[in-house]
Amino acid sequence: MAYCPYCGSEIANDTKFCPNCGSPQQDQQPQQLQQDQQMQQVQPPAYTNAGAGNSSQTPYTQPATSAPQPASGKAIGSLVCGIIGLLVCGIVLGAVAIGLGTSDLNAGSNNTLAKAGRILGIVDIAGAVLLLAFTFSAGISLF
Repeated sequence: MAYCPYCGSEIANDTKFCPNCGSPQQDQQPQQLQQDQQMQQVQPPAYTNAGAGNSSQTPYTQPATSAPQPASGKAIGSLVCGIIGLLVCGIVLGAVAIGLGTSDLNAGSNNTLAKAGRILGIVDIAGAVLLLAFTFSAGISLF
């Protein structure tokens, strides 16, 4: 029995390829096998700031991330009013969604629910205005 020079697993003497790693076994000379191993171990070159003018710069480090903030009641209310306003095309609910979302964001929160509620409120009001404009231009009576 022989051993694979790449992975060290035991193989039969007449095997052309290692059943474990798939490397060729017999048709290559030992010198060729050594060259193949060296080629596999080549590391990519390290990048430097030689052309940047200042080679003593510190490498970039990723800024620390903070834990996600819990959603406030205003942010959730803004999102709910925005969604319900979309369903019923409500100008009033859109205005409430914008007000709650803006209030939460002005309080120092960076909550995505407040942002989404505010955007939905804007879409609510724009949709209601477009619906009213279409209705009046088509001559459809609302009452």
